[in-house]
Amino acid sequence: MNERPHDPVPPPARRIRGPVRAEPAYAALGSIIREALPRALDAFYERVRATPETRRFFRDDAQMQGAKSAQVGHWDAIVAGRIDADYAAAVTAIGRTHARIGLEPRWYIGGYGLVMAELIRAVVGRPRPRFAGAAHDRQTAEGLAELTQRAMLDMDLAISTYLDALQAERDRVAAAKAEADARQQAVVAALGQALKTLADGDLTARIHQDFPSEYRSLRDDFNAASDSLRRAFTAVADSVASVRTGSEELAAASDDLASRTERQAAGLERTAATAEEIAEAVSRTAGGAQDTAEAVAEVRRDVSDGGEVVQETTDAMAAIRDSSVEIGRFTSLIDEIAFQTNLLALNAGVEAARAGEAGAASPWSPRRCAPWPSAPPRRPARSAP
Repeated sequence: MNERPHDPVPPPARRIRGPVRAEPAYAALGSIIREALPRALDAFYERVRATPETRRFFRDDAQMQGAKSAQVGHWDAIVAGRIDADYAAAVTAIGRTHARIGLEPRWYIGGYGLVMAELIRAVVGRPRPRFAGAAHDRQTAEGLAELTQRAMLDMDLAISTYLDALQAERDRVAAAKAEADARQQAVVAALGQALKTLADGDLTARIHQDFPSEYRSLRDDFNAASDSLRRAFTAVADSVASVRTGSEELAAASDDLASRTERQAAGLERTAATAEEIAEAVSRTAGGAQDTAEAVAEVRRDVSDGGEVVQETTDAMAAIRDSSVEIGRFTSLIDEIAFQTNLLALNAGVEAARAGEAGAASPWSPRRCAPWPSAPPRRPARSAP
């Protein structure tokens, strides 16, 4: 609201109202209006106290009483017509206070209606002089018209100030919103660029731009998330390298195992072939041992007079037979078994020699025995005793 020190009334109100002047009819009613003004304000604040929507604007009765005292002085200026700088400052303060606390103009207008109703009743109900006639009525009408104009001017100034304060607040909010939108756009642009860099695969993307305080946590969170993402991908890359190295080592170990398995399979084939050969040799040795046992049995029959020696020979042959069976079970020890078999065969020859000493006429005499053949000897022809 543009105000000039020498003319506190705003131009729109001044054009409608015109200059404020004290009409004779209104001056005659001044004392009646001032006398009725306290009662009018009492009625107004009683209504304020009884209405919850307006009662909430006051902290307690003391604050309400202070507002009432201020209104007494303000209405005294209205009634007196003091349209000066103090009056303009008071109206401006009232309008701004109403805008600050959120008192809508409808309550302000309603309050003016209550006060004006009491003042009008006082003016209309004043004593009527005898023989006053139309002059009294004209004085009443002119006085009430002046009072109404002054009250409406005050209401116009207060509501205009209220609306100007609201508009200033709207402008301030709009400017603050525009500034906030600009800051937000800058933040969104910086964040979008950082996200694009991150999406392109650059895990070192960070926001170095200084953000407004309300968005600073967003920048810090993005930088922390970028660092965590970079550490996670680094760990994954290290894990992949370890897995690759382990896979290569496992492949090499698998190839080595396959090679050794192949060599072992070949060795097993050779072992199986050797085992078959050993089994055949053992079979042949067992057959020779059987033939030897039969020959010793024949010697025992021929040498009946050397019973004790023959019995020992028979036991030796039984041992040979048992050893042959053991040779068949333990094929892996065939060399030792073959050695024992040869030793047993030698013992049999010795026993046969001993038997020859007891019966020199026996064809198994050591002097007649040939060396031990590789195959069991065939039984010689029997000679006469």
